[in-house]
Amino acid sequence: MRLQEKIKPPEPVKEYVQVRGATTFLRLKVKENHIDWRKISMILTTDERKILFSSDVKIPDNIDISPCEPQSLALNMMVNTFLNLAEKAGKPREISVSVYDKDGAVTSRISELVPFVRNISVYTEKIREYFYLSSKIMKDSGMSIKINEYSSHAFSEKIIIADKYSKDMKNADLIFLSDSSVISYNTVTGEGIHLEDELKNLKSDDTDELIFASALYEYNNARFLGDREFLKLNLSGRETDKESILERLVKTGNT
Repeated sequence: MRLQEKIKPPEPVKEYVQVRGATTFLRLKVKENHIDWRKISMILTTDERKILFSSDVKIPDNIDISPCEPQSLALNMMVNTFLNLAEKAGKPREISVSVYDKDGAVTSRISELVPFVRNISVYTEKIREYFYLSSKIMKDSGMSIKINEYSSHAFSEKIIIADKYSKDMKNADLIFLSDSSVISYNTVTGEGIHLEDELKNLKSDDTDELIFASALYEYNNARFLGDREFLKLNLSGRETDKESILERLVKTGNT
């Protein structure tokens, strides 16, 4: 059997997996240590050409398949972290915040910030969606939200919630940053997520739990994951507790 598989490896198999509270996702089964990219490309439809691979898998340049790189869940979780701390700060309307949300991942969350901050500025490429939201917030609460092009960073607040880091943010006091690969003296980043055994059993052993959850959230409509927080928080790249970040947040809000 092993000799036969070496001469003619088994075909890649598509398997559709049902997730409670989400849409079905595709799992691609291939022989270990043997990825036939040509055959994989042949069996995938146009909508199935973004796949979540382990970090050590390299996709050939001549294959029309790209790695799945979900980002919106981490940004939502950073909003959760900020809201949790802002509520504990106990001093509403003393904090101004800028939100960098290129793809509109947290459009629906902005209204949740209103009770805890004095001003909100948004930097996005989804201008129309945010203008519609800002009109509703103005009507409901009287707060005027500034909507800016994503590339314009000139007037950022001292507190920032962002999907990506920019050198223009270097003067901020705190950046709640969903991109954990960037470390600066003022960045708050997160790691890990709580997953039930039911979800853990659906992923491969070499897939990070947060990345897997992010893919389910962004591509399979697993919205129930959006209210979770990180298992661990880092400040300037070092693990810290919420109290230390809260202390810095309150101090910034009072300046």
